[in-house]
Amino acid sequence: MPSHNSNTPDKEPTGEINTRLWNRNFALLFQGQFVSLLGSQAFIIAIMFWIKGSTESASTFGFIMMLANIPAVIMSPIGGAIVDRYDRKTIVVMIDIVNGIAVMSLAGVLFFFPQYQLFSLIYITFIATLLGITGAIFRPAILACVPDLVPKDKLDSANSLSQAGVQFAAMIGNGVGSVLYRLVGAPLLLFLDSLTYLFSAISEMFINFPDNKKEVKKHSSLKELIQTFKADIKESFQYMSNTPGMLEFLYMAATINFFVIPCTILLPFYIEDYLKLTTDWYGYITIVFGLGAMIGFIVAGTMNINKKSGMLFSLLVTSLMIALMGLTNNAYFSLFIMLTIGTLNGYMGVMIMGIIQTKTISSMRGRIFGLMGIVTGGLTPIGMGLSGVVFDLVDQSIPTIYIGTGVILLCISMVIYFNKNFHAIMEETPSN
Repeated sequence: MPSHNSNTPDKEPTGEINTRLWNRNFALLFQGQFVSLLGSQAFIIAIMFWIKGSTESASTFGFIMMLANIPAVIMSPIGGAIVDRYDRKTIVVMIDIVNGIAVMSLAGVLFFFPQYQLFSLIYITFIATLLGITGAIFRPAILACVPDLVPKDKLDSANSLSQAGVQFAAMIGNGVGSVLYRLVGAPLLLFLDSLTYLFSAISEMFINFPDNKKEVKKHSSLKELIQTFKADIKESFQYMSNTPGMLEFLYMAATINFFVIPCTILLPFYIEDYLKLTTDWYGYITIVFGLGAMIGFIVAGTMNINKKSGMLFSLLVTSLMIALMGLTNNAYFSLFIMLTIGTLNGYMGVMIMGIIQTKTISSMRGRIFGLMGIVTGGLTPIGMGLSGVVFDLVDQSIPTIYIGTGVILLCISMVIYFNKNFHAIMEETPSN
């Protein structure tokens, strides 16, 4: 048997990028993240249905999810700075280990102390918040690592493969997780989730991450770092203000995201209390939504559809489909609705990404996307918190929530249609 040498793929030296896309380093990162994402979906399902079964309170679940997402918004710019200042391999490995231990401890609390409901809820909130904080650092670390692990000419393919893996892992995780929850319950499902984090950490230990110390951006003080960040935000807003339709586009994305949140956060109540189905159907519905999103990706990338007409049609039909969810209790028709919404969501996602890319100069794209993430992400925790409160205030009436959301989105679509600046951003004018 021939011995390994320095030219074999298994012995890639640190800092060297393989000439192949599917090289050892990228494969290790991909497999670790894929398994970890499966576990992340299991975590969401476990706490979602455990809280519902224990409290029957949408407000409680919405409040916990709000707390979990607030750190992700606040920590986003800070997480990016941390990633640029410290060793990325150490960051991603340690975060996966911390997440694995944290989720394992939560599994232990729910298993050994089921009688202490209040303590369990407090501990769930703590762990969900911790995962939100670590995720705000982990995500930019992974995004920063990928370009260093694949050839430059294959970066787009690597990003596409990573996004496809994320979507596929979410689909499988939702399907398997919802079935496992019914079969084994929250504690064992959370224990399995903790193992996926540890598996991811082990995979990352064997990756040769290039040294990023030379890329560190030094600031003489924390005050200077904050001032630099504030200047970047100000410049981003000025750029958006000077680009016809850009601010309207930002407000549209944020507003739509805010009003769609109730429909997603209340899915467990929709499935169990309105459709009278088992938790398995949470997996079926989210899988169908994911399949629809993939169809939307294909449509956006292969069919030459007028952007203005395509976006308006997608908004109108999405509004109607959400309203229909509150008018039907037929499970199979609900699957069709989610497939349609997923397809339109996938199409709009690609269109929004492309419009921002073509309307923004290269040197500003990162900050513009970051600003959009902060604004839209900032409304997400608020939407999550309010969703549960409003749902409980209307006596947990699914028709009221879904029909009301559909009507609001329909009104937003009409406002968008008659906005001249919004039409301006749809014009095909490439950026420099």
